[in-house]
Amino acid sequence: MEQLDFYMVRGFISKSEVDSFRELTDIKLEFVILDIAEEAAMLSNLYQKKMNRFME
Repeated sequence: MEQLDFYMVRGFISKSEVDSFRELTDIKLEFVILDIAEEAAMLSNLYQKKMNRFME
């Protein structure tokens, strides 16, 4: 990708030419199903960690 940026900055190729060859492939999605109590506990723990970092 850095090589393409090099040529785009120097004007050898345009961004639209590069974009015409880009293709989005294989987006992997994962889902976790939790009970409402488990989700609340997880969010509470994340909030506590965030607050502890903020207080340091």
